[in-house]
Amino acid sequence: MALDIALTAGTLAPPACYQTEQERLEAFVAATSASATGGIQWQAGTTAPSDLTLYWLVTDVNGRPLDIMKYSVSDGAWVRVLSTIVFCGDAGSTAINDLTVAPVPAFLTNASAYQYGRMYVFKCPNNTTGPVTIRVNGLAQKAITKRGTTALANGDMLVGQMVFIVFDGTQFQLLSQPSSTAVAVADIAPGTEDQVMSTTATPAAAWLTRSYNTPSGSEVAIPSAGSPVTFNHGLTKGGSPKQPSGFMVKLRCTAGPDAGFSTGDEVDVNSAFSGGGTNWCTTWSTDIVVGLVFDSGASGPQVSNKSTGASTAIDHAKWKLAAEAHW
Repeated sequence: MALDIALTAGTLAPPACYQTEQERLEAFVAATSASATGGIQWQAGTTAPSDLTLYWLVTDVNGRPLDIMKYSVSDGAWVRVLSTIVFCGDAGSTAINDLTVAPVPAFLTNASAYQYGRMYVFKCPNNTTGPVTIRVNGLAQKAITKRGTTALANGDMLVGQMVFIVFDGTQFQLLSQPSSTAVAVADIAPGTEDQVMSTTATPAAAWLTRSYNTPSGSEVAIPSAGSPVTFNHGLTKGGSPKQPSGFMVKLRCTAGPDAGFSTGDEVDVNSAFSGGGTNWCTTWSTDIVVGLVFDSGASGPQVSNKSTGASTAIDHAKWKLAAEAHW
């Protein structure tokens, strides 16, 4: 908005009242009143102000501040303070990936347009297809990169996108989220009960199994002496089979009561014993199975009665073998 000044003349006494023309002139000036409307809008230009130490506000036609400016003698022009984010409006382009912006007031030198830390915002005119460059007010061409010095990829900037860049002393770094940064995540097949997700050395995501317990209904019948039985424990680590750090084969009561035990009760097979002597059984583990074999001379098995402690032969029809393992 322009500054309008209006002068209004006052009423003077007759000329005979003044001894000299100078007296009359001074009376005329004193009787004149001035009024001002509007405000000053500072424009960029090449004319230096009288006081080079001052900072000046650039306002719009309604007096709203737009920029803080200071006259740069070395540039011979008004320059925005560095902390100002320069809004450039719609960007243009000389090619799909070669953009141009023309902020007003214009930057006249590379030194002012490409100051370390200078920030610009503009509206992208194209869907870019690869490495992108930009010129500010027709000055030197500079690259726009992401995550440091990585060149932009196809689709990193889209038409109509508001783009925020900052100059790092060499190129502009993109502060807006690149549009092509969506990362496809491969579907991961569901795991099984009690599995946990881990990573492998590849790296890759993988389900691992840290523990095993024979589920109800999957028990096996008590074998005869000398006949081994195994349980596939399925323990894994990093996607590969893993030998357990601890395991146990157990007698599980499946149809109690028997020997004082109820259905679901479990007894470590190594705490049971042969009815005919000290030889009993051997248990083992590998990265695949937990196994058991009864000594060929064993008979039984017997347990200590849960209620009385008396040695009691179990009813094989009411018990089965199960196993557990973990790492």
